[in-house]
Amino acid sequence: MIGLIGVSLAAFVVAEIQGPPHGGRTAPEASGVSYFQVSSWNHVTGAPTMYSLPPVGGDHAEMWQTCGFYEAPVATEAAIHSLEHGAVWVAYRQDLAAAELNVLRQVSAPGSKLLVSMWEGELPAPMIASAWGVQRAVGSASDPALEDFVRRFAGSLGSPGHDAPCSGGQR
Repeated sequence: MIGLIGVSLAAFVVAEIQGPPHGGRTAPEASGVSYFQVSSWNHVTGAPTMYSLPPVGGDHAEMWQTCGFYEAPVATEAAIHSLEHGAVWVAYRQDLAAAELNVLRQVSAPGSKLLVSMWEGELPAPMIASAWGVQRAVGSASDPALEDFVRRFAGSLGSPGHDAPCSGGQR
């Protein structure tokens, strides 16, 4: 059962939210959100330099990851490119409960700016939501903090290519 939070989150995923350029802060700052300065966003071959895990931007692959739900990890360098396109990337722990996965699966609709994938490795919370230059730990898919993060940062002008698609990339 998705519940009101999941339905609201799905609606916000499709909306474009405006913000400052290149990972800057929105006003006012969101409580519980960590802010990072992203100084480089070049297309590179090979593994990019990581600023955080999961990353919130930086140098990345030439091809982006198509937004949607993935039951396995995606290529980090492609996911960073999706962040450049204004996506919110929700990386989740490998042991996340099936009910939580179902909520995430239902809200990551095709055509949205939401990329959801398993994270291979340690996470400090069940889920980490990242957008260009910002990140938040989330305990549950129905946590209002996740809905707020997606509403604030999906499609944000805070990403260099915020108006670029999050579809048509690699799957």
